[in-house]
Amino acid sequence: MLAVRNLRVLLVEDDPELARTVERSLAHYGHRTLIAGSVAAAEAATDSFDCGILDIDLPDGNGVRLAEVLLDRGQIGAAVFFSASNDARILAEARELGIFVAKQAGMRELERALAAAVSMAARQVAGSEPVTCQPRRRTKSGLRRKTTGPR
Repeated sequence: MLAVRNLRVLLVEDDPELARTVERSLAHYGHRTLIAGSVAAAEAATDSFDCGILDIDLPDGNGVRLAEVLLDRGQIGAAVFFSASNDARILAEARELGIFVAKQAGMRELERALAAAVSMAARQVAGSEPVTCQPRRRTKSGLRRKTTGPR
């Protein structure tokens, strides 16, 4: 199903059983996954990743804020949010940074989102046409441009 293979993925998920399920599914496509169970564990990672798959509600913070940090550092090339959160404001913020997939949508939808997010990020870096589902474009260095106004 996935056209993209052999990605390095940072998975930030506090449910160990779900994290292992996602890791096994991604391994089926040749992806290498580092699991971080918290914001602190994700921030401690020193590697770079093609994509981050982040839960939004984490025990020590917010996955959307974490994604902003990791994207700004250039540590992840794209963000996919895989969460059961239903806070409309937070979901809107997540969608500004990447693709949101509800956990109840399942693994097949997550796999599609991962492929789409990485493909969009690659097109942005290559300088091709703007990507419409991510309003904030990242510069070629991977850093987001600062926007004005409230978030």
